[in-house]
Amino acid sequence: MLTRELGATHTLGSRGAETLAEIRKITGGGTDFALEASAVPAVFRLAVDVLRCLDGCIPVGSARAGTEVSFAAGRPDCARRDPRR
Repeated sequence: MLTRELGATHTLGSRGAETLAEIRKITGGGTDFALEASAVPAVFRLAVDVLRCLDGCIPVGSARAGTEVSFAAGRPDCARRDPRR
């Protein structure tokens, strides 16, 4: 698998909520940043959902014109956390 040859420590298929849970397990709660390059709306949404509070996702590349991705701004679980961690 090319990703392993290039140094990936983990490879996951896209399985929605299962993938989100697995990423949180591997990372101890979520990622500090995400780089999303598939231009697939569901994958972009997953990249945002897996972030720890107050971190960022960078979309690389471009989806087709008119493609939309939606997610709620701010998360209830982040409002209760100390932003300094």
